Amino acid sequence: MKKIVSFLLPFLMSITLMIPFNGTNALALNSANNKKENISNLESLSKNKKEIIKDLVHSGLLKNKEGKNVTWKDVQNKVDVIDILSFNDFHGAVLENGKNIGAAKMAREIKRMKEENPNTILATGGDLYQGTAPSNLLKGKPVNAFLKEVGVEISSVGNHEFDWGIDLIPKWEKEGNFEFLASNIYDKATNTPVKWVNPYAIIEKGGKRIAFIGLSTPETKFKTQAKSVENIEFKDPAECANRWADYLRKNKKVDAILAVTHIGSRQDESTKEITGEAVELAKHARGIDAIISAHTHLLVDGVVNGIPIVQGSCSGRALANLSFVFNKQGKLEKIYHSVDELYKRVKELPEDMATRNAVNKCTEDLKPILSKAVCSVSTPLAHDRWEGLSPLGQFMDKYLCKATNSQIGITNGGGFRVALDRKNITVGDMWEVMPFDNTLVTMELKGSDLKRVIENGIKNLEIGWVQYYGLKVYYDDNAEKGKRITSMRLLDGSKVEDNKYYKVATNDFIYGGGDNYDFSGAKNFVDTNIPLRDVIMHKLEKEKGEIPFKFEPSLLAEKDPTVDKEIKDKNDNKEEKDSLSKDSKQEKKESVKENEEQNKKETLVAKEYKTIEDSSNSNSEIKEIPETGSMVGSIGLVGIASLLIVLGAIFIIKEKKRKDKTA
Repeated sequence: MKKIVSFLLPFLMSITLMIPFNGTNALALNSANNKKENISNLESLSKNKKEIIKDLVHSGLLKNKEGKNVTWKDVQNKVDVIDILSFNDFHGAVLENGKNIGAAKMAREIKRMKEENPNTILATGGDLYQGTAPSNLLKGKPVNAFLKEVGVEISSVGNHEFDWGIDLIPKWEKEGNFEFLASNIYDKATNTPVKWVNPYAIIEKGGKRIAFIGLSTPETKFKTQAKSVENIEFKDPAECANRWADYLRKNKKVDAILAVTHIGSRQDESTKEITGEAVELAKHARGIDAIISAHTHLLVDGVVNGIPIVQGSCSGRALANLSFVFNKQGKLEKIYHSVDELYKRVKELPEDMATRNAVNKCTEDLKPILSKAVCSVSTPLAHDRWEGLSPLGQFMDKYLCKATNSQIGITNGGGFRVALDRKNITVGDMWEVMPFDNTLVTMELKGSDLKRVIENGIKNLEIGWVQYYGLKVYYDDNAEKGKRITSMRLLDGSKVEDNKYYKVATNDFIYGGGDNYDFSGAKNFVDTNIPLRDVIMHKLEKEKGEIPFKFEPSLLAEKDPTVDKEIKDKNDNKEEKDSLSKDSKQEKKESVKENEEQNKKETLVAKEYKTIEDSSNSNSEIKEIPETGSMVGSIGLVGIASLLIVLGAIFIIKEKKRKDKTA
């Protein structure tokens, strides 16, 4: 037994030593009694707060007490931290759906962060309302219930805030209990900032004055309804930001300045390099401490020109955090930045019941309408406007063509907001896909103008890829913008001709210049004033049974392999004519040759006939002409026969005499 124990004891000790120690981090000293509780407490802190604790301990400003963990209260005794939480491009996503975590779960996380640090300001990057059936049908009411519950204080003005006109903007501010900001939106008539929105706001938290300058993307002029922005102008964001930053520093004694924007940015996943409008702002900014980006629906977390830039994806999928750390003398020491991808742990997130009840109260009456079945499709319909022509885009444009009896259907990639990852489609799904009330328009468009339209949606990093049905397009991936298309064909294989007109269906947004599409040259234009969504939905409802669909790649970065039939026929005809011409010449030569030979034969026969005639001493007329190819006539034959008879008789007589002698 002792031998067994002596053998197992070292083995068990070695196993114990191999088990990793689960401490919170190198900054905390743990006692045996409170280790588990303290680990849990620290792990619940945000990424920024963990980094702040780490840096303070490393600097020696914050020291561990024996047997105790560092707490957030210890941090607050040494520095002042103001947290700026933000989300952007919410697009009415109040209900949980796929990656969209829903208003109730997002609200609970925001409230938890605020409880963690009461000195927290909540901002948004705009595009709050347009995008889902509950929000669109109720003109933003459920979204405002959410914004009010979580305590949003300021927001930039997104391009889609203009989709229903500017009259709703003051109403939304009142219902949601927050303030829109925009410093670069000007009245064209007066060349002064518009009066219905303020350029900046100052919010006091934890004894600090934090200023926010609102900025909207100049792309708004072609990324919303043209009528809504025809009397306003979007000035250069950097120029306006610098003007107001200078004013705030000199006159308002602010401790920090943020640009809360609806301006786009992108970040490379591997290199982490940030590009886009927000980068241009950061490069030219003076006196701006941080930038809240939006508009491009992407995750962005980095620094450009010493200025942190954050963007929290879209539809409530992520929460961005800028933590401003001030020393006790009031100096801004550092800005920590992070983006929490909430959708990755959506199943773990609890709901905020107050928000859930507020949203449900707004949307309850819509459930019977939105749950109504539209159709069933044989396959899910994927869509990403930044990746190219999509199955969803091709499918919807196909039924746009069917509904209007058009040859070609064209829509902008951004007109479809979500993919359909299930086969059974409801009214609510159709609203999710096409939330905008863009109306159906039809026209006739010349081939050359059609080419210009499609060109605008190829490799366009500002708006995404064009979506269409009824065409097969070949393009040169290396060619410059506007000169990429090398060939276009209809689905029957016929080539699109520059001067021929084709019936086209699209929406009034891009027909009017939205996303920089240019439909000039169109004729027989008709605006039905019926939302595109309703037209397609009505057509789909008429389909019986499951709709079969297979995506056909129709936007190809390759050469057109088809030889045009018309050109081929012409070439074939030419070759046939050339062949016939050669054959004709050959036949003519052979015919001449045959005639010459025939003449020679006839001449020879004539000579032979004359010789025989002379030898017979006959003076009678020639009554029979020898047939072609015959050497003698009937008289000649009689003479030859007589001669043969005489010769035969002579042979017989001689043979008899020989036999007699022999006998």
